[in-house]
Amino acid sequence: MTPMVLILIVVFVVAPIAAAMAKRLESSANQPPAVSGGADPERVARLEGQIEALVDQVQELAEHQEFLTRLLEESTESGRPALTEDGDR
Repeated sequence: MTPMVLILIVVFVVAPIAAAMAKRLESSANQPPAVSGGADPERVARLEGQIEALVDQVQELAEHQEFLTRLLEESTESGRPALTEDGDR
């Protein structure tokens, strides 16, 4: 094939297909996702309970982290070795 034929194929075949695909992708990206039915009160309540449980766990982890940070700071300030993995000094 000559370069001229390849250019014509790209201009009249490939370019319109690519433009149509881009237009389709763009239009589908602008549409909000489909929502199935209304909000189920039982499901919402269950999710709220799970979120509250997660919040409690995160708060507990934060407290543990603060304790360990304080423990490590105290051990480095006093010159004592920090606790090992076995819990021994």
